[in-house]
Amino acid sequence: MEILKMQTIITQRKYSQEETFVAKTWHDGPVKTASIDEIPTLPQSGWMPVGSVEFCRAAMIHQGIHTPEPVDYPNCLQSFMPEKAALYHWGQAQEIMVNKTGQRWHVKPWQTKLEEDLWVFDTRVWLMPWHDFVAEHRVYVCAGELLGLGRYDDGEDDPVWNLEAINQMIQIYQDSGFAPAGYGLDIGVSAIDGKTYLVEINDGWALGFYKGTCSPWNYLKLLQARWVEMAGILAVIK
Repeated sequence: MEILKMQTIITQRKYSQEETFVAKTWHDGPVKTASIDEIPTLPQSGWMPVGSVEFCRAAMIHQGIHTPEPVDYPNCLQSFMPEKAALYHWGQAQEIMVNKTGQRWHVKPWQTKLEEDLWVFDTRVWLMPWHDFVAEHRVYVCAGELLGLGRYDDGEDDPVWNLEAINQMIQIYQDSGFAPAGYGLDIGVSAIDGKTYLVEINDGWALGFYKGTCSPWNYLKLLQARWVEMAGILAVIK
């Protein structure tokens, strides 16, 4: 897949996450900084944002890019999850959780990073039984290629990953035709049976960078691939 080498990256002002540092250090083109409020003053094409979900979403709106639907739990990968995820309205989910006492739950809004204080009865949420993991990593994937892993939990042990299962997830997702050009495949080693499971998918348009085996350059390539895909631009990187 040919990917645009973006001429300019705009990082979010006062956003101190690792991905901002990577963009400023490793991008070999111009890197500028702006706040969310300054986005309307920027050009309407030709640049890529690096920052929070809110910052990147504002950049999409300004550039006329349609915000993709969330990709958290693809149907084709449900068999790789320890528990099936189901979509409910928040009001329905609350009833289910109340009626099943003693069960721990994982609840996640369908809309990416929607703050809980904004949830109302009709807010769509994913609901599934809680599962304990001894370790969780993000697998960075670009155009179906595994670029590396980065650990995002607080553990320090050395888990045994099932690389075959990880590659199967990537291949099945790629073959489904629904995989973004760049994304994070979050995986966990179960505290119950030691198997490697899918935790969730994170879209590559606002993806955190965790230190590990994915190089900063490959991380930027992933972000660029996804942004180019969404913007519908064809160009080449070196």
